[in-house]
Amino acid sequence: MKYILLLILAISLTTGYGQKMSNSRSVKDKAAIEKQQQETLFKSLVRDMMDAYNEGRYLQVAQYYHDDAIVSGGTTFVEGRDALDQYWEDFFSIGGKWQLTINWERHYTDYVVQRGKSVILQRNGEKSEVEFFLHWRKVNGEWKISQDIYW
Repeated sequence: MKYILLLILAISLTTGYGQKMSNSRSVKDKAAIEKQQQETLFKSLVRDMMDAYNEGRYLQVAQYYHDDAIVSGGTTFVEGRDALDQYWEDFFSIGGKWQLTINWERHYTDYVVQRGKSVILQRNGEKSEVEFFLHWRKVNGEWKISQDIYW
């Protein structure tokens, strides 16, 4: 009888431990899936921005920015919706093909940061190449750029 009770106790402890391990694994799996989904989302956002530029839809690129976003680099400082729209519309005269490469990306609870390289092969054959830092914020369920710093 004593051995039967020990066996029952051992089985119940093992089963409980297995349950905890399974729950822990489930939480880790869920976090990994969410991270992968976020990375896929941001790859898609960057690709869609490039596509809009490359198809001449410059004003659509501006829509990836929050209304109060800033763009800063060199002698350029742009802030606010009207200025952002004008900034991207001015690319009409440059045209060409745009390639964004994300070198690293970090995800946090309510923001994402990216660092990368931007290359525009302009319509006139000139090449514009800069490095950049993007800070994305999620507001009202939408991820948009709040800061775009380049050098």
